[in-house]
Amino acid sequence: MKEIISLFRDNLEKIGLFFGTNAAPFKRTMATQLTIRGHRFHFEAYEQVQQAIKQQTKWYQLPRMNMSITNSYYVHLVTATNKHTAVADLFATEKLLKDVGFRRSVQSYLAALYIKNAGHAKKMDATSRALKQQSSNKFASPTLQLTAMLSAREEMPEQLAEATEHYYSTLRKDFKRGDQLQHVTLMLTIIRGTFDAKLCDRIRELAQLIQQLNVKLQDRHYAVICLLALANFKKDDFPKLFALHEEIVTLLKANPKYENTLLIAAQLYTATQITEIEDNLFVDAGDLLFDMCGLMDSCGDGSDGGSDGGGGD
Repeated sequence: MKEIISLFRDNLEKIGLFFGTNAAPFKRTMATQLTIRGHRFHFEAYEQVQQAIKQQTKWYQLPRMNMSITNSYYVHLVTATNKHTAVADLFATEKLLKDVGFRRSVQSYLAALYIKNAGHAKKMDATSRALKQQSSNKFASPTLQLTAMLSAREEMPEQLAEATEHYYSTLRKDFKRGDQLQHVTLMLTIIRGTFDAKLCDRIRELAQLIQQLNVKLQDRHYAVICLLALANFKKDDFPKLFALHEEIVTLLKANPKYENTLLIAAQLYTATQITEIEDNLFVDAGDLLFDMCGLMDSCGDGSDGGSDGGGGD
């Protein structure tokens, strides 16, 4: 744990130095995403991605204007040898979504990170429609980014939608309705593909254990619990997790009553067990799960991913 907290601290410092006060909205998320991948922030690599985007867009286009796109592309392309080619490939992939009928948006550029081919893009449309038929998505549709992750599964869209609904109805017995519950049910479906009753039992057991430790269970803890359950977290592991959490709170000078520092601790803690989680993934990226967790702590900056015809540049 000392190595991972040291890397996290180093990334926080370097990101803060490079971006200055502008880093405040995303510093923690980027530092976490880099740390769980075992990477350090390098400003040269960031500038290469930034320059690649600039060279392939016009001044008024979203990728050049929106920092969340640049930041996400950097995290995913940090080890790419040729940043220009890698960005070009992502832009070409994003065009597949527009061809299918999705509106061009920040979300479409973020979804491109997880799309494999034209067939995958077409499947996203069917998955989006199937999800909208479920009561768990009655008031808010999943983002295009999450839909892309979900559609990478080999299961049919209807099967994925049914699994999501099954997770939602099962966990609804212990968790309250809302965006956080909707998000974790998508997370579980993306990782498992089908409904896993034993996994739900582990989630409920962990939720009860946390409450026994005098931790007030809030909806922002749902992702933490699900992440720990997926990593086969045991009761005896709590002292190490809480020790790591205390270090993070001190490092960030954060107030855990109002900030989801426990999620960062869970991400860093379970990153050491990524090989166990990776076996359950159909998609290639072993860090997909942590990308989803990162979304729990960030503000939405794109469309709902609905298919509504073309859009602007």
